[in-house]
Amino acid sequence: MFSGILRLMLADLRSSWFQAVAALFLIGAGIIGATYFTTQVQQTQLQVQAAYQEEGASAFVVEVSGVSEEELDGVVAAVRRLPDVGSADAPYNGLELGAQADVSFLVFENAKQKEYLGAHTSVLGVGPVFKLRTGYYIDFRWLNPGAPRAALGIPLLPAAGEFRSPQVNEILLPSTVTDYVGVKPGAQATVELVYANSDPPIVRRLDDLRLIGTFDIAGPDKGRIDPFWRLSYVGESLLTVRGTSGTGPTTVPVILNMAVVQDFLRSVESQHRSSSTALPARSQLVISATAVTNVPAVQRKVVSLLETQGLKAAVEADQPGARTYHVLVPERNNFMSAQREQRKIGTGGTYFAGLLLVLLAFGTGGLQVLSTLTRWRDYGVLQAVGFSPGQILMVYGGQLLLVLTSAILFAGLVVLFSSRLAYSREVFATAAAWAVLATIVGSVPALSWPMRTRAVSMLKELQ
Repeated sequence: MFSGILRLMLADLRSSWFQAVAALFLIGAGIIGATYFTTQVQQTQLQVQAAYQEEGASAFVVEVSGVSEEELDGVVAAVRRLPDVGSADAPYNGLELGAQADVSFLVFENAKQKEYLGAHTSVLGVGPVFKLRTGYYIDFRWLNPGAPRAALGIPLLPAAGEFRSPQVNEILLPSTVTDYVGVKPGAQATVELVYANSDPPIVRRLDDLRLIGTFDIAGPDKGRIDPFWRLSYVGESLLTVRGTSGTGPTTVPVILNMAVVQDFLRSVESQHRSSSTALPARSQLVISATAVTNVPAVQRKVVSLLETQGLKAAVEADQPGARTYHVLVPERNNFMSAQREQRKIGTGGTYFAGLLLVLLAFGTGGLQVLSTLTRWRDYGVLQAVGFSPGQILMVYGGQLLLVLTSAILFAGLVVLFSSRLAYSREVFATAAAWAVLATIVGSVPALSWPMRTRAVSMLKELQ
């Protein structure tokens, strides 16, 4: 019986080869199109993730309190050893610690006098593993205690020279400073570190720091600097003329080696031992996951580590000096933004892939309706000579399965020999499965239609 059904199926295919070939190419094109489109969507999602990660979306900030300098360094080392952690650092941020800087360059000199041009900025002390491009974050509470607690990432973008963490005798400067003075990498800078929360301010002078590079900065201050002109006569500072901004705090930093800033703050602390006012302590950890998708897991691991060391989640009612932590997700370029953009792309891709499958269902359904109408008399004859509806369905359903198999093989060969799709086997398998489902959904109603009609009625309609 099955051999007879097979011969009948093949004989019918020879007589209706055009419709079979049209269906084969239609289904194959649908599979190829769905594979290509889905692959492009996935690649776009990966590109978006990589772009966000490059801009710091895999980073977050943890602020701790009640932790000593030595303990904080131990916490940083322990965080670096956690799985999926790309980097961890605790920079010396001048806005948090009250450290400012007057950076100047010698622009004129004779036997008795020297003239300097420079600018007043904040200070950022970093170690060798600090990510300059994406590691600079500020908490607006450092500028305004009444502001909400939030971490704002300020990107530092390389402009000229080397862009790396400086050594103890080197410095990195904002391009707005060097453009104002008119110097290039290689120049020798003078830096006066200033602790302004003291009366009088505590100052340390650093001479002959080599400028290794400059950077552009985006942020709330938009690269704003507070310029000054200084006159020195016979080796003594005689006059300093500042702009209208004076020496107010700014988010624009000069970047120095961590050891330089650390040594300055320790000297400040030694001079303040008799004071009842405690100096601000370093409290910010900047942590980066190996990938955007790993950020939530890394946050949980860091929180678990901090809690094992006796810290608890910070609340407003905590007493000053309590051992607490607070996890801050950056206000922009964060992992949630990256996931949101990926979901948008995925949703759009799903919509268009679904539309393609709907068109495939209607296309194959239309071809099956045309085939059914063409064979309408054949259906009646087969039923009249004794073929059951199930056997007839086996004949024409088998033809559909043969066309589907051929279409999948055709699409598979195209994908295999396509340089853009050769590594999309999983996507191809999924697209083929959905295309088969769409074809069956579109074709089954037309296939089952003659099965519900009596043979006598079908033959009478054609008399």
